[in-house]
This record gives sequence, C-alpha cells and structure tokens, in this order.
Amino acid sequence: MNAKEFFQRNYYLEQRVNSRLRRLSDLRQLAGRVTSSLGREPVSGSADVHKLDGTIAKIVDMEREINEEIDRLVDAKRESMAVIRQVEHPDQQLVLELRYLDFKSWPAIAEEMGLSPRWVQTLHERALAAVENIFSQKA
Repeated sequence: MNAKEFFQRNYYLEQRVNSRLRRLSDLRQLAGRVTSSLGREPVSGSADVHKLDGTIAKIVDMEREINEEIDRLVDAKRESMAVIRQVEHPDQQLVLELRYLDFKSWPAIAEEMGLSPRWVQTLHERALAAVENIFSQKA
C-alpha cells in the first residue's frame, strides 16, 4: 500500500459509515410506519408485530455494524495522524490533515492555507514523498 492509498482508506471508511447511517435511518422510518399501522388496526395484527420484530432486529444489527465501522475509522485516522506527525514540515502536515482527515477539496485547502492551488499540489506531492520515505524506513 502506498502513501496515498494509506490515507484514502479514511475516506472510504467514512463513506461506508455514512452509507450505513442512511440505511439505518431508512430502517427506523420503516419501523415507525409499522408501529403506526399497529395502532390503527382493531383486528389481530400479529403479522405486523412479527414484521416489527424483524425490523427491530435489523436495526440492532445495523447499529452494531456501524459501531464496528466507526471503530475502524477512528483507528485508521489515529494511524494516519501518527504518520502525519512524523512528516517534518508543518505545511505538509497540514495539507495531509486537511485532505485525508477532514476530506477537504483542493480549492478549499488552498483557500484555508492562503496558498495557490498549484502550490498546495506541490506540498501534497512532497508530503506523500515524505510519507513514502517514512514507510520505507519502517520496512
């Protein structure tokens, strides 16, 4: 795994967490619809109760999966931060943090740092080279 791939895993983990959170929200809305239909039915609603039980079980499973993904994301970001701290130049550290921990766009990074987009790209390339060097020293 090269330096860029090492840092990009944070983005993919975050996207996976966000995707699962959206699915969890959908399941909760579904559970809300099932419970509201239970209140309206004067006749036996055992099928709806079982449907609700299944939906609740799915919600619990999804919450567990999300918590596991969040744990992986926190660990990955912690590892990334430990590597970033080893980069010698603070401006390169900041570029890596803004890009791979805050997931900011290149124009947003340039604006925040008060630099030209081209110079931010140069700093990024240098920072990735520094990280590659850190990785090669550990190997």
